Amino acid sequence: EVRIALRLALSAAVAGARLWLLAAWGGVSRADLLDAWRRLPASAYAAATAAHLAVYGLRALRFRVLLPMGRRPGLLAMNAVSAAHNLAAYVLPAKTGEVSFVVYLRTLCGVSAGAGTAALIVGRLLDLATLGLSICAASVWLATVRPELVPGWLLPAALVPGAAALAVLFATLRADRLVGLGERLARSARTDRTAVGRRLLERARGLAGHFAAISRGDLALAAVLSTGMWLAVFAFFALLARGFGLPPAI
Repeated sequence: EVRIALRLALSAAVAGARLWLLAAWGGVSRADLLDAWRRLPASAYAAATAAHLAVYGLRALRFRVLLPMGRRPGLLAMNAVSAAHNLAAYVLPAKTGEVSFVVYLRTLCGVSAGAGTAALIVGRLLDLATLGLSICAASVWLATVRPELVPGWLLPAALVPGAAALAVLFATLRADRLVGLGERLARSARTDRTAVGRRLLERARGLAGHFAAISRGDLALAAVLSTGMWLAVFAFFALLARGFGLPPAI
């Protein structure tokens, strides 16, 4: 309990220092911050908080679905791992915090590094596909319903993120086969003749097995959860924007 209290105190201190530095860098005074906070309705704050909690819950559920059936952690443990990993991914430089997901899963929940890595990669591919489809859908909607707000080239340009999203979804469904393709390319380039190349190929084969273990049904459910999660992310920012007084048109 003492260790947990120390961690919470340290986390709060670091968060406070980061917020202070951000405010100082942006030229935001304490009076400005308090004035904006007072203008935020309690209903908007409650709704944004609910959307934020939904994001964390849906993200944890999605990662849990992508893990092997017999090795899936409980919901509370999965949420703790997902939340800690999300923080590390934001705070640590160059996305090195992504590795924390595999480490936390192995140490806290006993899930193998291979299964955790496969779940993380598939989850990130689903994020990319969902965002690509979201950009495509938003662009098409604006170009057709609010054409006065956007340039004429937006509608054809919307096909680019849409096509990229479909390609990513296909890669997600065929992740194990893509690993096999990479292995064949490595053999043709004769990189498998080196010790490092052989170790990498061995890791890739193991990862392909973990990809193949994720069923189509679990992938479909994870895609639905990804869509709900990102809708909750958009709702969180929209609720705060409206609450702080940004124009409804935005």
